[in-house]
Amino acid sequence: LEAWVPTLTDIQGALDAELYLSGTLNQPQWRGSAGLYRASTTVPGLGIDLKELALTLEAANSNQVSIQGSAKSGPGQIVVDGRLDKTEAQLWQLALKINGVRFEVLNIPEADVLASPELAVNASKKLIYAEGSILLPEVDIRLQDLPARAVRVSEDVVIVNEQEAETEHTNGIPVKT
Repeated sequence: LEAWVPTLTDIQGALDAELYLSGTLNQPQWRGSAGLYRASTTVPGLGIDLKELALTLEAANSNQVSIQGSAKSGPGQIVVDGRLDKTEAQLWQLALKINGVRFEVLNIPEADVLASPELAVNASKKLIYAEGSILLPEVDIRLQDLPARAVRVSEDVVIVNEQEAETEHTNGIPVKT
């Protein structure tokens, strides 16, 4: 699997599927379910480990698939719930709700980021529409050096209580959300 998805490493888990096919070649009918259970993987580029991954696809008929999934990362969890509907003329419509609390999305030497999404995503062949919010309850940025393009402090800036100001900022940059 890592050969197909090179951005993931240490992929583990169990896949189970049960499909029933009927109909003709011109009008195939199918139903069934597929699930990924007890899965985990590492995303080295983001520095995160996805644990307790689960994904279930259930189709009562050929025109609709329900989708449920969840994963843990860092101190948090994310849950996905939705469905994929096939409409006339082989078009499809995807509707997903994505909710999470303190889900770790980045853990690299320069930054740690936790996200709490509340999103509704609707997609079709022609359009992807997303609405909702993504709260970042914890963001820790650790810059080692400023990039050459960074804006420097103006020479006419006077820092009052310079020692106290430096002490306050050594533990990171506070972000209010």
